[in-house]
Amino acid sequence: MTGSKRRTARATAAQARRASSSSASEAKVGLGPGQAIQVRSCGAHSGGMRKGAGVRDMAALQVGVFEHHSNRKARITDLTWPAQLSGDRERMRPEHDARGAMRRGDGLDRNTGAEGRTPGPLSSVLPMNLDLFDDVPDGLTLRARSFVRGHGVRADIRRAEHHRQRWLERGVPAAVVDRMTAFEERWGGLVLPPASRYEGGPKYFATDIPEGSAAEGWSFEAGVQRSAVPYGFRIGPSGEFGISTDLWVPLHADVEGWVEALALTRHASRWARQITTVTGDDVDDVVLDGFEPVREVKGLPDTWWRGADSLVAVYTGEARALSFPRGRSAVIYSGLDEWGLRGGVEDEVG
Repeated sequence: MTGSKRRTARATAAQARRASSSSASEAKVGLGPGQAIQVRSCGAHSGGMRKGAGVRDMAALQVGVFEHHSNRKARITDLTWPAQLSGDRERMRPEHDARGAMRRGDGLDRNTGAEGRTPGPLSSVLPMNLDLFDDVPDGLTLRARSFVRGHGVRADIRRAEHHRQRWLERGVPAAVVDRMTAFEERWGGLVLPPASRYEGGPKYFATDIPEGSAAEGWSFEAGVQRSAVPYGFRIGPSGEFGISTDLWVPLHADVEGWVEALALTRHASRWARQITTVTGDDVDDVVLDGFEPVREVKGLPDTWWRGADSLVAVYTGEARALSFPRGRSAVIYSGLDEWGLRGGVEDEVG
C-alpha cells in the first residue's frame, strides 16, 4: 500500500470513529410518556452551559424525574450540577430589577422560602399541583369551588417571605408583609382561566413590591398581567381586588369576589340561550328594575344582577381607571332557568 493510500485509509477510519462517537454521545433522559431531554456532546445550546462540555461532564448533570405522589403533585428532584459548571452558576443567578425585586421565575425553595438549590434555567420549574380537589381556598360558593377544582392549577410560590427582610429594611411595615405572606399561602401560584375583561386578568396570583403609607394604607400586586395593559392588578388596604394606574380602582371587595365572578361568567355563558353585549353610553339604557345583586361577587364598580330569567354583568372599573366612559360595558345572559340563574348557589356565600 502506498503512502497516499495509507493516509486515505487512516482518514476514513478516523471519520468512522468520529461518526460512531457522535452517535453514541446522544442520550435521552426520560421524564415520562412522550417527554425527553436530548443531550448532545457539544453541550446545551442554552442555559449557560459551556459548549465544550462533553458527555462525561453532562453525565454529572442528573436530571430528576417527575415524582407523582398520592396527592398528584409533580416536582423536579435531585438536581445537581457538574463541578465544571461552578463558574457558570454565579452568572446564572437571577438578577434584581431596579426596584430590588427578584425577577419572576427565580425558583424558591418550597420549605424554607430561600433560593432553590438550582440557580439556572431549571430553577424556574416549581412544584405544581395539577389536582386541586382538596386544595381550594375556603370562603367560596359551590359553583366557584367546582370552577377552581376543574379548571385551576397551582404552582408553589413563596415570594413574599423570601423578600421580607429587604422590604422591612425599606420601611414596609411588618404587618403588610404578613398580609402578603398570608395572601400567597391562600392564593399564591393559582392559575385560572382568563377573564372575559381586563385582558384576562392576572396570569397567576403572586405578590410583588408593596406601595403606600400609613396615611393612605398599603397595597401590593396581586399577580402578573397576561398581556400589555396600562394598569396592574393589586390588593388594596382593606383586601379589595382591583386595578391601579395613577388611580386606584377596586373592582371587588376581595379576591374571592373576583374568583366568584370568573366562575359565574363561565357558568352563565354555558347555560344562556342568548348573550347580548352593549358598550359605552348604551349601558345606561340597560334596565335593572326588579333585579337583585348577586352578592357573592362582592362587586364594587363591576357588578352582577339577577332577574327572573337573566343575569347581567356590568363592567365600569376599567373605564374609571382610564377615565374613558366609552369603555363601560354590560353583558346580558338571557333565557336562563333556575339552574342557570344560580347554579345551585343560594344568596349566602358558602
